[in-house]
Amino acid sequence: MNTLKCFIIVTTSLIVSTASLSASQERLTPERVAALTAPVKADPNEKFLVEISGVGTTVLSSQNKGNATIGHRDDFIYPTRFEPPQKVEKIIVTTSFPGDFKSEQLGLKIQLHAKRLGSVIALYGVVERTDFMGFISCDYGELQGPIVDKSTGVILTTNTINQPMFQKNISSFYLTALPGKSYQVPFFQGKKAETHTIKVTLQ
Repeated sequence: MNTLKCFIIVTTSLIVSTASLSASQERLTPERVAALTAPVKADPNEKFLVEISGVGTTVLSSQNKGNATIGHRDDFIYPTRFEPPQKVEKIIVTTSFPGDFKSEQLGLKIQLHAKRLGSVIALYGVVERTDFMGFISCDYGELQGPIVDKSTGVILTTNTINQPMFQKNISSFYLTALPGKSYQVPFFQGKKAETHTIKVTLQ
């Protein structure tokens, strides 16, 4: 029994991005760096509410070590092993049929980590997006492809085996945010970027 894992095509790209700066953002000077990173008295149990447009919200706190996962995923179930076709009677055969199944999660998942750096909150995220790209036909091998009647050449069954093709893109971002301020951050899908608004507030 062969597992057809070789037909799951995954394209992974790792791109580190930084948040876009607004035209009104104050210029960074040594004095501003010192002011933003100067130690502040903060509640050791403070929580950070992270809002990402088009994705959702989540809370990071010391209870979860500043980590959280946000996104929306759906299970795509598909067969990975097939029982071979069988001859039942003289001209009756059964086609290949699934034996084992696997699940792939489609959609967007973002792993977040937040840490206070003086007056700002450092937010690191890994964005993973998985898309279903279609099916590919596995019409090769000794027991794959059409089954024909030996004497007439008539196709008895197409004996079709299809396997899904997925595309997975991984990108990361690092944002140093002032609480309550919104930032435009690109999430990459290959070479294409989809911009989302991120805001971190204290709770």
